[in-house]
Amino acid sequence: VRGVIAQQVESVFPEYVNITDRLSYPEKDFELLNFHEVNKIKISIDMLAAMQAQHKRMTLYPNVGSTSGLDINTKSTEIGDGFESGKVHVRTGSSLTGRSGSLVLET
Repeated sequence: VRGVIAQQVESVFPEYVNITDRLSYPEKDFELLNFHEVNKIKISIDMLAAMQAQHKRMTLYPNVGSTSGLDINTKSTEIGDGFESGKVHVRTGSSLTGRSGSLVLET
């Protein structure tokens, strides 16, 4: 079963939680006060938008020979803002000792 506890989500992201003061099903003799429900559509759409924004800043390079890599662009994505803080390059090289390749961080 997948899910989250609405009260825990509310403590961090209250905008995704709907609270019903009194949930009642009289035909089943059931009543619940302060019913919390996560708006799954809203949270899913916002998570998708966040993943798309993050994807624009990352480039994964396939293994070619003995190297592979990841670029993370830290430049602002706003058009015409003129702000750039640089790039982060992560590359791994070949291993001569049987360990994973070396790691180089550049800014």
